[in-house]
Amino acid sequence: MIPSFVNLNSTPSLFSSVSAQQNDDSADIQDGECENLVVDDISSSNNIVGRQVAENVLDNNLGSLWIARGTSAWIQADLGESKIICDIEITWLRISPRQQYELKISISVDGINYDIVHTGRIAGNTMFIPQRYDLGEANGRYVKITVDMANANNLIGISNLVINGREDTTAEEEFTYTVDEQIEPSVKELPGIKGGPPRPVEAVVGPDGTQDEFVINEVIFRPRDQAELSAFIAKYNGTILDDGSPLLIPGANRTEDSTVPESSGWYLIRVDLERSSLNDLSSNMEQLNLTGQVVFSSQDAARLAALIARESDQDISPNFFARPGAVIEHPDYGGGNLDAERWTWMTEDDNPGAPGVQGLSVGTVNAWNYLRYMRIPPPPPSGIWSPAIVAIVDAGFDLDQTTGLPLNNNRDYFHLGDNLMQGDVVDHDLRAGGDYAGWHGQGVFGVALSRPRNGYGSAGTAGEIAYPMLIRIDGSFYHMADGIRTSVLNGANVINISWFGECNWWCRTFTGNDNAVESEVGLAVAGNAIVVSIPGNTQPLGQDIGDKYMIPCKVTGVLCVGAIMGNGQAELFSNYGNGVDIWAPDCTRSTVSRVSADDDVDDLGIDELWQFCGTSGAAPFVSGIVAMMKMPKPDMTLNEAVDILQRTSNPSTDPKVSLTGYVDAFRAVASLRENRPPSVNIILPEDGASITWGVFSGRATAQDPEQGGWFSNSIASITFTSNRDGRLCIATDRFGDYYYCQKRNLSLGSHRITAIATDIFGASGSDSIDIEVINHDPSPRIIWPPNNSEFRTGQSIEFRGFAYDLDESISDSNLSWTSNIDGPIGTGRTTSRTLSEGVHTITLQATDLYGATGETSIVVNVVSGVGIPEPEITSPRNGAQFFTGQTITFEGRAIDEEDGELPGSSLEWRSSRDSLLGTGNTISVVLSGPPTPCRPEFIGHTITLTATDSDGNSATSQIIVSVGTVC
Repeated sequence: MIPSFVNLNSTPSLFSSVSAQQNDDSADIQDGECENLVVDDISSSNNIVGRQVAENVLDNNLGSLWIARGTSAWIQADLGESKIICDIEITWLRISPRQQYELKISISVDGINYDIVHTGRIAGNTMFIPQRYDLGEANGRYVKITVDMANANNLIGISNLVINGREDTTAEEEFTYTVDEQIEPSVKELPGIKGGPPRPVEAVVGPDGTQDEFVINEVIFRPRDQAELSAFIAKYNGTILDDGSPLLIPGANRTEDSTVPESSGWYLIRVDLERSSLNDLSSNMEQLNLTGQVVFSSQDAARLAALIARESDQDISPNFFARPGAVIEHPDYGGGNLDAERWTWMTEDDNPGAPGVQGLSVGTVNAWNYLRYMRIPPPPPSGIWSPAIVAIVDAGFDLDQTTGLPLNNNRDYFHLGDNLMQGDVVDHDLRAGGDYAGWHGQGVFGVALSRPRNGYGSAGTAGEIAYPMLIRIDGSFYHMADGIRTSVLNGANVINISWFGECNWWCRTFTGNDNAVESEVGLAVAGNAIVVSIPGNTQPLGQDIGDKYMIPCKVTGVLCVGAIMGNGQAELFSNYGNGVDIWAPDCTRSTVSRVSADDDVDDLGIDELWQFCGTSGAAPFVSGIVAMMKMPKPDMTLNEAVDILQRTSNPSTDPKVSLTGYVDAFRAVASLRENRPPSVNIILPEDGASITWGVFSGRATAQDPEQGGWFSNSIASITFTSNRDGRLCIATDRFGDYYYCQKRNLSLGSHRITAIATDIFGASGSDSIDIEVINHDPSPRIIWPPNNSEFRTGQSIEFRGFAYDLDESISDSNLSWTSNIDGPIGTGRTTSRTLSEGVHTITLQATDLYGATGETSIVVNVVSGVGIPEPEITSPRNGAQFFTGQTITFEGRAIDEEDGELPGSSLEWRSSRDSLLGTGNTISVVLSGPPTPCRPEFIGHTITLTATDSDGNSATSQIIVSVGTVC
């Protein structure tokens, strides 16, 4: 029966102005340490009536209610985190006063497991009177009020709920846990060992909300002796999966000590978790001062924690899990090959010796060439050398799992032919192949170690000085540590691990996990091997790892590499912060993978090469560079490598990257072996010489100490400079044993001439001399007419000449002709003029730019031309050239004052070499050429046309032609 004054679908107007009242006891409590607690969330059973929802009990208004109908109903308040609860106050609306309702108040820290802190009945006189229930300072996050009623038609209501308490300062002193199977690790399982079943991965979320992942039934254990090992195995029905025995690779460059290395002492043991009780988990955790609320992804995960806490006096830990950090080479379409030297992450800017300002300026190819320049490796055919060994500790190499040979004929692996160094520390055999993580290891290998200049695939940053060692792991910390150890024992100089595990609350709790990795990193440091790893990726934005413990990135003795884009800015997903030692490009082109090869139907073009992104690609980029650095300095330590990489790095405007800069391969490698300067010797001019100002001719020899081998000529240029005129000229080509260049128009006076020889990598040496630059007088010559020639008045006389000057070319305007009788007669190399009768001294004067002059003279006799014919050769022109055997047509004419134009019979043609040629206005003849072809190329003929008039008077006209062959 429902009272008539209660409208279950609206707020009763009877109570619209009524507010809750607290009794005196609650007021006293609030004056003490306890106070009203804030409720983050409230929920209830779903048998509410109308709109009388749970939220109404929090509004401090008696007119709004929570009402439920049925045999049982509950309402629950969530305080957000665990609190000390002193008491609660409930203002009841008991609809049926004749009924006795059963009350139960429960407290929970996790919302799953509840402790009952109060039971009783709701008294009949409680309507709208706050009732306080003392809970004795119970600890919990959730407060649940349950009311049991007689039948399904009964109603119960609450108008106001107040929870009094205080902060739980003791929560950190207690360990509590729950199991939530909704928690999922990033990887559900790891590969089986030696053909065994897959190994499940579970997770734990610590009190700080961070998650650690581990293999569910495996522990890393280092016993003090055999008895301790046997006892542990017996106690937990353990199976030894790996005893730490070294994996020795045939052909590897192991240390001189030929004895087999001892076991690492670390065991990987599979345990039977049914033998691990949960009863002592909390107490053992608290004894270890491990407190707070922990959530396991399964009950077995909690059992593993209980086992390790129970055995914490021994060296034991879970087997935590890390994950990979990946987000003239191959044939092209033009019938050629891709040129790795043009890829942006391989190239250098205009000044290789300075930080980059154009593009990335990483200078990888320049670093390769610098090592070759230093005869690393020695040039063929001789030379014994030891390449750097770069171990790729990873999984997912595209190798045949039976033969170990690269699949799909991937020639980027063929550094040593078929003898590929490889091993599997999971299955403990000598085959590293098999898919994992989308062929992750293949991509990592290709970035660092793809064989360059082989017409296939890509080119790794290590170039041709490093050989690969491929070590398969499964991502667990145990096998990561074993992979490092195996690499060191087999002679690796650089060890790349493009995996990262965030060691959070659970991981940091126990010894053994990171200690196994740290122990083997320590072995690497002692063995002078440099371990390179990654800070990892976080999508969509990278996180600051300054206060995080990334393994192996932040293990002491590891070089950690962040990823940058092509503009020198950090990749958005790359983690960053304290612990990142250097940055490097990612999304470079690795070797051919199955995925990239299947992208289209052909096998051509850059699309066949895997664009390998993520910090997983940045680390091997640096590993290849560190391998190059190891060649000139094999004993280089990690600290030295980090110092050099940072000191020679390129700057970035990204504050994440600017702390260390990003890698410059060339500058890092070049800093490790001095480039000795070349020597240079000036041959010409001689020291103390006086030379012309018009043309400076510099000649010098140079010798580079590193010259020879891979580079037949390593002198890039010789630059000649003057202390007066600055840079004169640059010689870049060698002529025989010397370099030569010219510069026109030096200043007059004393000069200090310096020749600077620079090799192809920027080192330079110099030599200097002193010279005097002087001006020489010009020397003119008259080549026509001959001295003492005779001409007639009225006859046009052609004058031809030139001037030789050591300093300059005398222009026509500076050549002047004069007659002692007629005065100036013209300028230039050629001029024509009729002269008056008499004996003329003809002078040709030349004047240079500085006003110095020179002159020469001839004598010509000009007689009266009355009654004398005037012959003229009209073709060919004076100075014409003809080939040997070529028919030459000569044309001419003659005019006489008395006879007019003379007939052809009055015209006679002669050659100075071939004598009479014929008569007439036109003749065609073949003139003789050189007796021996090309010695000389041409010989000259003076052709004379003689005209004779009817009075017997004659006159001549001459030209010169040449006959021969261009040789």
